[in-house]
Amino acid sequence: MGLVLQAALCILAQYFLKINQRNDSFALVSSPSISTMTFWDVRWTQFSITFKEISKIWWISRVPETINLTSDIINALAPDLIMQTEEPKFCSLGVVYGDVKQRWFVIYSPKANQRAQKSVNKKIFDITSKAQKSFYSICKQSFACEADARQVAKKFAETLQATTINDMQITTIGHFNRKWRATQDRQPDYYTYHITGTIASTIAYRNNMLRRKSCFIIATNQLDYSAITDSEVIEIYTKDQQKVERGFRFLKDPTFMASTLFLKSPKRIMALMMVMTLCLLVYSALELRIRRVLQANKATFIDQKGKPTAKPTARWVFQFFDGIHIIIVGRKREIISNLNKIQLILLELLGKNYQELYAGTG
Repeated sequence: MGLVLQAALCILAQYFLKINQRNDSFALVSSPSISTMTFWDVRWTQFSITFKEISKIWWISRVPETINLTSDIINALAPDLIMQTEEPKFCSLGVVYGDVKQRWFVIYSPKANQRAQKSVNKKIFDITSKAQKSFYSICKQSFACEADARQVAKKFAETLQATTINDMQITTIGHFNRKWRATQDRQPDYYTYHITGTIASTIAYRNNMLRRKSCFIIATNQLDYSAITDSEVIEIYTKDQQKVERGFRFLKDPTFMASTLFLKSPKRIMALMMVMTLCLLVYSALELRIRRVLQANKATFIDQKGKPTAKPTARWVFQFFDGIHIIIVGRKREIISNLNKIQLILLELLGKNYQELYAGTG
């Protein structure tokens, strides 16, 4: 499989990027230089990534909800979009993010709003229940003075986001040092102070959460309205969204033969997502290349059932090429074994780069 991916990455570089004069480096997307990068038996040195390269490629992407600008824009535009809940609505605007000029589309979906009603209500209920338990625990505490009780109540209120304390009061309870019945003339020996009140959900917090769940933003770096209209951008995204989702589902599939990783650091999680996205890009590029060469040569490849097909998946091609071995003789001579006729035909159609990888030196 390593040889297949190596060839796929070479073709990916030819299609989407500009290869440098040196064979051991090429420019990709954006980040600091990495001295050495190993990816499934594929190694490059001086691997650098720049936003300038990706800006040359026309793309459409969904904007992450974790970006502060996303929340601000949705909170500002969602009330007007949600006024008419019968039909989907959108609003387009120009944004400069990451030093890249983009067109952003805030889209309201009535179906998403209906789904959000249930999920938001459940989440608000869970948050309120948790806050009630925490508030009940401090209500059982006794304080020596009213100031201490108010200070604890104030600190607790500052931790609340989706809820608030209603009718908060400090009650006083008198106590006697000895166990006798209190009389009208006898005053308690000391007093304790207690917090009382109720926890209520904040309507504004719920509405903001509902807006965020009912709306989403997609972006494109294609600024020419004559090249593609706003409606066409949304149509392309809606049409191809399932393909991307299926791709990431494929990456997370246990049969992908990738090792399980457990990460805690957010930086490492983001780095893993970058690698997974690159894997999906390689996978899609190889699948496109295979299908195009088969179509151009009016050829076919066998599917899982042994029947000819002109649209094999890259996943099946990986599995079909499994079992090929490199035999090293005398530390220099390499012999490729277990290649069959169908595999050789596909390599010939794909081109010289693929054939050289499977040629060996023997």
